[in-house]
Amino acid sequence: MYNKNLIKLFLFSSISALLIAGFINYLVDPLSETKYNVFSIDKVVQTVRRNKLMLSKKANTIDNLVLGSSRSMQLNPETISKYLGGSTFNFAVNSGLPEDFLGTLRHLIRENKIPKNIILGLDFYFLNDKLLPEADFLSEPELNFLNLETRSSTFFSLDKLILSMKNIYMVVRKKEIEYKLDNHGYLPYRVQDSLIKNNQYDFFKNIQEDSQNYMNGKYSYKQYDQLSPKRIDYLLELITLCEDYNIKLYVFLSPVHSFHYKEINNNNTLTNTLIEFKREIRKHFSYYDFMYINHINNNDENFYDSVHIRKNYTDLILANIFNDSSLTKEQRIGIYTKKRD
Repeated sequence: MYNKNLIKLFLFSSISALLIAGFINYLVDPLSETKYNVFSIDKVVQTVRRNKLMLSKKANTIDNLVLGSSRSMQLNPETISKYLGGSTFNFAVNSGLPEDFLGTLRHLIRENKIPKNIILGLDFYFLNDKLLPEADFLSEPELNFLNLETRSSTFFSLDKLILSMKNIYMVVRKKEIEYKLDNHGYLPYRVQDSLIKNNQYDFFKNIQEDSQNYMNGKYSYKQYDQLSPKRIDYLLELITLCEDYNIKLYVFLSPVHSFHYKEINNNNTLTNTLIEFKREIRKHFSYYDFMYINHINNNDENFYDSVHIRKNYTDLILANIFNDSSLTKEQRIGIYTKKRD
């Protein structure tokens, strides 16, 4: 009798917990999966990928598309449109990988929002065979084309309840969304900007710490020694789609601070991988290489950390890619590397 009552209590508690979780998730709807917003709650926990998907759906046309990682999120659509004309949308995402780029272009083709031009920012880490696809990519069925499990979209999931509770907490505490994007997917400022404005930002300390984080993280504790064949295939499919739909590609290798570049070259494994990486990229693309030591990359105040560049530098990159005639000799940076036929 005792066991039966215990089982009944367990079942009742479990069902009640599921129903409560579902009710909270439906009311909060942290990922904006329904058209309802019962209490007009700000969505402050959405991922960059989800935000950019939502914003891109509102765009009537996308003539120029930015793809890349968080390093490309501050490429200004207005600046790009000044050079190329038309409307520009920045779909760069944090920790962007080749599957992100291909998934995004596939999605836009399905949506009949095929760009005329793509500005593609490439990062050294993104062919690391040891890196798994980003969870935020896997959780977006409109982007995820891989045969891998996505996070459950049911309103009864624990993942979603955690997001709902975090959303409520951040709204109550008046916390801002981590990435505050404009309607074109552009990130106009980072949280570090207010510290810089108040002279409270230690540039070189952040460059050093971030460089170490890359060594231990995206460079797999300095054991990044294999380029991913799968991710190279994703790039090849991206190129094929661009050819099929007559999309022009502007490709660049993102800059890193000279300190970080030296740290890479102080490690034999990473040095060899970087050489192989550039060789592989050159097989498939003509590109502008900004990843080398120059007077711009040697200036701490051009960087937030070891790899993320500030707005004055992003504008300079675009001016070089589009061969702006107003550039001085000192401003002309980037090594144009032609595809090896």
